[in-house]
Amino acid sequence: MRKGFFKHFGFSGEGNPLGDLGTKLNSSLYIVMTVVGTVLLAFGGAFASGFKLDEEWSAATTLWSHASVIFRYPVVWMIAGTGLSVLGGIGNYIDSNAQRSTIDSLRLQNNSIPDLNNEINGYQETIESLKSSLRLLHTELVTTHLKAAYKSLGLTTHERVSIYYEHGSDFYLLARHSKNPVYAKSHRQKFALNQGVIGQAWQHQQHVERHCPGFINRAEYLVYMGKTYGFKDAQTLGFAMKSCRYVAIAISDADSHTGVIVFESTNEDFLNVSAKCIETEIVAYCSEYQGIHSKFLRDGLELNREAHIKSAPDSVEKDFLKDFKKGGAK
Repeated sequence: MRKGFFKHFGFSGEGNPLGDLGTKLNSSLYIVMTVVGTVLLAFGGAFASGFKLDEEWSAATTLWSHASVIFRYPVVWMIAGTGLSVLGGIGNYIDSNAQRSTIDSLRLQNNSIPDLNNEINGYQETIESLKSSLRLLHTELVTTHLKAAYKSLGLTTHERVSIYYEHGSDFYLLARHSKNPVYAKSHRQKFALNQGVIGQAWQHQQHVERHCPGFINRAEYLVYMGKTYGFKDAQTLGFAMKSCRYVAIAISDADSHTGVIVFESTNEDFLNVSAKCIETEIVAYCSEYQGIHSKFLRDGLELNREAHIKSAPDSVEKDFLKDFKKGGAK
C-alpha cells in the first residue's frame, strides 16, 4: 500500500503532477518545494517570537481581517514549510532513485545498443545539474539568514559571520556574510578540526576571544595566533580577514555537535561597546535559532556529501595496497 502511494512521487515514476507542462518543469517542482519549504521555516521561526497572536486576533473585526491574521501567523508558515520540505524531499529522493535505475538499465543494454551512451550521459548531466542548483539555492538561503542576523545585531564592515559544518574530521564552509566585500569572499573552504577558534568552540561548546592584539601589531599578532590556535605565520598571513575578536558557538543536533557559527571582527573594541553587550546578544541569537541552524547544517551536509565522497581518495583500495605491501615485506 505504501509503495503504491510513493510511486506517485517523482517525475520519473508513474505519476506526473504537472502533466502537460512537461517533464522539464515537473523535474524542478520538488526542488522548488524543498527550497520554499525551508524559506518558510526560516522566516516563520524568525518572526514567531515577535508576533502577538492574541493582540492581532482581538484587533481583527471582519472575516477577511481574521483570515489575514491566520495567513500572517508565523507558525502557519512553519507548518506549511515543514509539509513542503517533506514532500520535496520525498520527490527528490524518488526522482534520483528512478533516474539511477534508468541509467543502470541503459548500461546493461549498452553493449548491444552503443547509441544509448548519449542518453545515459544526458541523464547523468540532468542529475548533476539538479543537485548543483539545489546546493546553490540552499547556500543562498543560508546566506540570506546570516544577512538578517548581521542586520539584527548591528554589525559593521569590520565584522563577518560564517557557518561551518563538520564532515570527515574537517570543517567546511557552508555560507558567510559581511558588508565588507573583501571579507565576504570564500577563499578557503576546508579547515582542520583541531585548529583555530572553530576547533575551540567545537570542543567546548563556546569560545570567545577577547585578548588577541590587532593586526596593526603584526609581530605580536602572529605570535599570539601561533601559541593560542596553532597557526603558522604563513597560515595567519594567508587569511583574508585578520580578526582579533571572535565569538564562536557550536551548533548541536540531538546533543551532538554538527557545526560551528563564528562571529568575528578586526576591531579590538568589538566586545567592549558600552551601549550594548554584543557577546550576550550573539549567544541569545544562537540559542534562539539553534534548531534552524542545525537544519541548515543537516541539509548542507546531505547536499554536499556526494561531492566530498567524489573528491576523497579511494581509501578502500589504498588500504588494501598498504596491507598487501606490508604482507610482502614480512
